[in-house]
Amino acid sequence: MSWPTKYYNFIKKLYEQEESGLALALFRIVYGIVVFAEVLQIFYFRHLIFDPIPYVQEASFMVHPMLIIWLISIVFITIGLFTKKATIINYLFTVLFLGFTFQFTGQGNDFDYHVDKELIPVAFLLMFMPISRRLSFDNLLEKIKYSNTKYEHSPKKTVSSLNYIVLIIAAGLIYFDSIFYKLYSPMWLDGLGVWLPSSLPWATWLDLSFILNQEYLIRFLGYLTLFFQLTYIFFVWIKKTKVFYLLVGIGLHIGIALAFPIPWFALAMVALYVGIIPSAFYMKIYNKFLKSKKQPSLTFYYDQNCPLCNRLRVIVQYFDNGRNILFLPVQQEAHKNELLKNIPMQELLDNVYSVDIKGNIFSGIDTYVKVLNKVWIFKPLGLLLYIPFIKSIGAKIYGYIAKHRITYGCTEETCAMPNVSSMYVEQDDSEIKILQNLDLKTVKIFSTALFIFWLVFSQIIMIQSSLLMNHIYTKVNVPESILKYVNGGASLYKIIFYPFTGLSQHAVFMDYHFKNYNHTIAITYQDKNKEVFLPIINEKGQASWYGTGRQWVNYSFRVSNKNFDAKQYAEGVQKYIYFWAYKNNINLTNAKFNVKYKYNEVPDEWEKDLLKNGLNKPWQEAGTLGWKDGEFYYDIADIESQYD
Repeated sequence: MSWPTKYYNFIKKLYEQEESGLALALFRIVYGIVVFAEVLQIFYFRHLIFDPIPYVQEASFMVHPMLIIWLISIVFITIGLFTKKATIINYLFTVLFLGFTFQFTGQGNDFDYHVDKELIPVAFLLMFMPISRRLSFDNLLEKIKYSNTKYEHSPKKTVSSLNYIVLIIAAGLIYFDSIFYKLYSPMWLDGLGVWLPSSLPWATWLDLSFILNQEYLIRFLGYLTLFFQLTYIFFVWIKKTKVFYLLVGIGLHIGIALAFPIPWFALAMVALYVGIIPSAFYMKIYNKFLKSKKQPSLTFYYDQNCPLCNRLRVIVQYFDNGRNILFLPVQQEAHKNELLKNIPMQELLDNVYSVDIKGNIFSGIDTYVKVLNKVWIFKPLGLLLYIPFIKSIGAKIYGYIAKHRITYGCTEETCAMPNVSSMYVEQDDSEIKILQNLDLKTVKIFSTALFIFWLVFSQIIMIQSSLLMNHIYTKVNVPESILKYVNGGASLYKIIFYPFTGLSQHAVFMDYHFKNYNHTIAITYQDKNKEVFLPIINEKGQASWYGTGRQWVNYSFRVSNKNFDAKQYAEGVQKYIYFWAYKNNINLTNAKFNVKYKYNEVPDEWEKDLLKNGLNKPWQEAGTLGWKDGEFYYDIADIESQYD
């Protein structure tokens, strides 16, 4: 048997292996929240990012409405409503903004950063993953659609194991590619890869000196990161070592979120781990939570012959899951309750009744007020119904529905919900023919096998142009012409595929990002007798609100970089000033801004209190910039020559 056949059969076996879709659903929710936060930040800073001159010369394409549509699609993905359509819309906008606009256009292309290399491929994968099998409105709508008074439909809750395997591979390839840069890095090989970047004021937003000052601990964390990234893709599959890799991976990225002003990059990786953690782990926690709960605090008696009542029960139970409300059919159970046995059956049917754990009886609108306040998703509406005016409106609406129900009766034919008497049967993909001898299942398995092979193969191509591989090729005397071909081929391959798949190298937190970056640059506004720091770099010298995420990358490495250039800085910081001035109603016709700097020590060896000492250094004046009678000017000293 040839290796392609063996490989196909292996993927087929994994494809046919089913497991709970709970972890995939939790991944969808957490990842959706993180991506929403990232896009919301893009939306807030859209004029800074896309406008040639913020609020003065605006972007040439409709950024505002497109970002709103993108945000809406992410909300739909997160709650699992119209999920398939939402993932397609999300992918299109991800490619448009992160794949093309931030890479190949003149607008916003200085604001791309490493999170894009995760958001693009995951947006692609989401279109093909059954992410709404659990904890979704799509799942609820299917349940409602195919349930009736005689049959309660249970949507499929399992997914192919390949979905989780693809997530593990995606994370593993990112780490494995990154290690081909870190293993060529003196900073990382000396155990300082965690310590040095988080000890430079401009690169941080929290003072973590209490950890950074523990030399052995911080070196251990540096070497642990190297070991983790090198071995993850090989050993995360093993049951005995999986917990180690999950804990280290989550800890690594939470540490990044705490230390550096790129929270959405770090938390997007944490979201991947939410999907990689086995569903059984979540079920154990959930079952323990259920066992700790006391009996339901409200018993709701419903008309089992009423389709509308049954669908209401399905909706409430979907979100409550039997934890707070017990539903009992009034026809069979009401007479067993001492508090209800003397109430005529017709009255129980006409006016919905419930009984709480203290023996209080509620009917009509009061029952629904109690129900809404027992279920987390409906609680805001339930609290509103405690307001007398709103409750009276609710009572009238309930009365109308109750009267309509009494007048016309409530059956599958007359209630407001459609009757679906036939059971839903999910069609097997193997029964759906594409060609005479080709079914949909085979196409899916083949496509998945091909995609995984392409993904691994492509990342290997990217690795060939890494720092470590170039060093190895040089050591074994590979001709310069071949090296040029290898690096050029990898670069061309990336240009072709990156916008659609996010395929790229992962050289992050490298020596050349931080070595010799010996200054922190802040800018202040002279407001009468008060000097205000613009929220890029704060008074301590650390990243502030405008200096987070892609703005941090832009300001730190493209506006003010380690080779400080006064002209480049003045031109680049103008956008931040225009944006800030608009937000704060500052007239720039005659406005003066001060440029301040601190020198940073960037040692080759570990030092105690490096970050704290850098934060305590006084600011020095580097010059001014601003507008005089509407004309921009700058007078900034050559900081690099002064330091020399």
